[in-house]
Amino acid sequence: MLINNIDTTKYNAALLDYHIENSEIVTLEEWENNWLVPFRTGQFFKYVNINCEFEIDMMTENEAQKNISKLIKQASQATLKFDDLDFFYDGYLESHTKEKIIRGKYIVNLNFKCSLGYEEAVTKNIANTSSITLNSTATTPVIIEIIPTENREIVNIKGFGEDIAIKNLTAGKKVIIDGEKGLITENGQNKWLDYDSWGFPKLEPGSNEIETDIPITIRYKPRWI
Repeated sequence: MLINNIDTTKYNAALLDYHIENSEIVTLEEWENNWLVPFRTGQFFKYVNINCEFEIDMMTENEAQKNISKLIKQASQATLKFDDLDFFYDGYLESHTKEKIIRGKYIVNLNFKCSLGYEEAVTKNIANTSSITLNSTATTPVIIEIIPTENREIVNIKGFGEDIAIKNLTAGKKVIIDGEKGLITENGQNKWLDYDSWGFPKLEPGSNEIETDIPITIRYKPRWI
């Protein structure tokens, strides 16, 4: 198992087992007294709880306590990757326990609260129109990169949720619309005032029809419920 791309065996921590709970689901609904069924206005998926059980077996109690401390410190804010899963999980350590077996040997449980699992990033170049099929099961944020070859007063992009318009583009300057972090930058500087949209770019499971009047590069990490 990797925590922040570091193998837990570095801390003599052998992963015994792990459990990934179903993601928390939140449903927004209205249900008036005379309605037979509720009216669902929205639904989204939130945290995933993950429990990891480790064995730490050292020659001395002092070594065991040091390795437990290092493991907990590394796990406090973490990206988790299990050897037998394609998914990554970003999250933080919510709680931890340890059980002493004998001197120098412990069972350590780490409980994480994480975002939905995601796969390795996919990169695509798009010009004019394109159809993108998202085979995963959850709404997935998108990062859009634009490097105009000429000055543009406005660029319009459709198909990533809400329509997007980005103004005052300068030839050769990279504009990034980051749907993961909610940032708009041009050569690393804030360009929020030139961004016009009700939201940030995202893909929905299934087919997404994209239209753009300038070549763009997109990156996304398919997310799974």
